[in-house]
Amino acid sequence: MKKKTLLLFCGLLFSLLVLFPCVIGALSDGWVDGEAYVSGGGCAGSAGVLLSEEPAVMYVGDKSTIAVKSANEKSTENIWSVYDDKLEILRSYNIQATVLGRKAGYSMIKFQQVSQNLFGGESVSWNTKGVYILPAVLTLSNAPSAMEPGETLQLNHSFERGVPFGEINAYLAEQGAPTGITLTMEEESELWSRAVDEYYGRKVLYSSSNPSAVSVSEDGVLTAVGGDATITVELEGLDVKAQFTVSVPVEPVAVERVELTAEKNEFTVGDSFRLTPVFTPQDATDQTGEWKVSNARLLQNNGDGSFQALAAGRAVITFTANDGGRRAQYVVTIRENTVPAQSVSLNTGAFSSWVDSGGIRIYLMNTGTIRAISASVSPSNASQSVTYTSSNPAAATVGADGRITGIAAGETVITARTENGLTASIRVRVQSQEPPPQSSQTPPAPSEPESSPSSESSSGV
Repeated sequence: MKKKTLLLFCGLLFSLLVLFPCVIGALSDGWVDGEAYVSGGGCAGSAGVLLSEEPAVMYVGDKSTIAVKSANEKSTENIWSVYDDKLEILRSYNIQATVLGRKAGYSMIKFQQVSQNLFGGESVSWNTKGVYILPAVLTLSNAPSAMEPGETLQLNHSFERGVPFGEINAYLAEQGAPTGITLTMEEESELWSRAVDEYYGRKVLYSSSNPSAVSVSEDGVLTAVGGDATITVELEGLDVKAQFTVSVPVEPVAVERVELTAEKNEFTVGDSFRLTPVFTPQDATDQTGEWKVSNARLLQNNGDGSFQALAAGRAVITFTANDGGRRAQYVVTIRENTVPAQSVSLNTGAFSSWVDSGGIRIYLMNTGTIRAISASVSPSNASQSVTYTSSNPAAATVGADGRITGIAAGETVITARTENGLTASIRVRVQSQEPPPQSSQTPPAPSEPESSPSSESSSGV
C-alpha cells in the first residue's frame, strides 16, 4: 500500500514539475513588451530558442536580418511573426528572417518552434525580440506655396534623419529602450547610409488633392491651373512623406448668357417655388446676380431665387447677372387657390326645340347653324374651366367656347369635362335643310281668283 502511494505521489510531482510548465507555455502568446521571453523550459525534449539579446535598431524603410542564436534542431515547425504593421517580414528561412521597417516606433518580431517531447506530445518554445524603428523625413527643396496659371515646376526631394545625428542614444532612452543599447557615431552613420540607399531605390509617389487646380505628374512635375491643392510626396509602401499646399489665382471666366429654369410656370396662391439661373459657359466665375419681380403684389421676392405666390395674375421675374449685366426673364401665372369641382351642368337655352326619345332629350338643330352652350361648375370657388368634346364631329363640332356647329345630318354627344374629370353631356340631332320642291310645268293662269290653301307652319330650328 505504501509503495503504491509513493508511486502515485512521484507521478503527481513529476506532472507538476515537468508537464505543467508545458501547459503554461502553450497558453501564453509570447508577446511580452520589453525583454525577450522564453517559454517551454522544463518540457522534456525542448531545448528552447534564443535570439540575440539586445533589441534591433533600424531606420524606417531599412531592412534587417534577425538570426536565431540557438534552437532545437529536431523541431517540426519554425514560425516567424511580427507584432504589428510597423514591421513586415520580407522573407524567412528556418532560423533567420529579413524584416522591413515600415513605420517609425517600437515593434517586435517572434520566432517560434514546435517540437515533440519525450511523451509524444508537442512542445512549443519561442523568443521575442524588440525592434526600434527610427523616423526619416522626406524634404522638398522647392515646394511652392503659390504658382501662376500655366506655370510648371519640377519638384526636387531629398531625405533627412528624423533624429539628429549624435542623438539616437538619447532618443532610444526616451522610447524606453534598455540602457545597454548604445550606438557609436560610426554605427549611426552606417545605419543612415544604408537607409538612404533604400530610399533612393524606392519609387516616389506624387498626388494632388485637387488635380483641376494643380496637377502633378508621375515624375513630380507640377502644372498650375487655378485654385488650391495639397500635394503629397511619399515613398511607396513607407511612412516617409511630405505635404504642402499650393494656391493658384483663378482666371475669371466671363458670363456670356444666362437662362432661368423651373419645374413649371403656373402656380396657385400660397405656392412657394424657386428659379435656377443657368450660366453659359458653365464654368463662369461669377454666377451671382439680382432678382426682381414686375408686380410685388402678386409675388414675394426672397432675393435668392425663391418666391411665394400672393395673389392671382401674371408676373415677370427678371434675373440680372452681376458679371456683364446679362438678363433673363421668366413669366409665371398665378391662379386662385380653388377647391375641386363637385358638379357640372350645361345651359341649353340656345336650342329652340327638342324631342324625347325613351326619356332622353335630344336637342335639334339644322346643318349650317350654330348653337352656343355654357357650363356651370359648382361650388363657385372651384375652377370653372371645362373642355368640350363631340363624339361625332362629322355631324357637329364644338369649340373651346361651347359653340356647336351643325355639319351634316346625324347625331352626336356633346360633353363638358372639368379639370378634375366630372362630366355633363347632351345629345344633339342635326337635320338637313332642303329647299321646297319645284314643279316642272307652268300652271295655267286661273280664270278666276282662288283662295290659297292655308300653309302649315313649322317651328324653325
